[in-house]
Amino acid sequence: MGPTDRKEPAGGGQSSRPESDRTATAIITAQMAVGVVLAVSAGVFMGHALRTGYTPSWWIGGICLFIGVVLVVGGLVSARARARSIHLPSAPGARPKQADDSTAPRLGALLVYKYRLITEEQLERALEEQRRQKGGRVPLGEMLVSMKLITKSQLREALEYQRTQSRRPRGGARPS
Repeated sequence: MGPTDRKEPAGGGQSSRPESDRTATAIITAQMAVGVVLAVSAGVFMGHALRTGYTPSWWIGGICLFIGVVLVVGGLVSARARARSIHLPSAPGARPKQADDSTAPRLGALLVYKYRLITEEQLERALEEQRRQKGGRVPLGEMLVSMKLITKSQLREALEYQRTQSRRPRGGARPS
């Protein structure tokens, strides 16, 4: 899918994320920003210590550097863990996975993270709608097309990618 095939999220590009998601993102961003400021401050303190020989500057600089690195790394770990922990449930009554489907990425995850055609919130709304209509028997892709969140060609491309990935054995090697 090329950049011209991408569709802006509903709402004119404005985030439709719940308040708790925005708050968590803001906290992680602030944590990382404070960490960067502390790491830069450490350089200032240590430079002062080198120029003047003032021992407390070494201690203050070392402490700032340590706390800064801990905050930045913690923010990165938090952001990564948050991205991995997003639950993408399958709809009730959906067909069970086949044995060879175990390596295939979920369609919703592909559309959100690989192709960036929809947001997590749009995926969640589509899954809710899918559960309401006919007990979850409407395929997710069809639901997203009917909600006008993606086009049929975008769906075909994502499904083709998903199909090729399900044929690949673990470890990324191509089948012979």
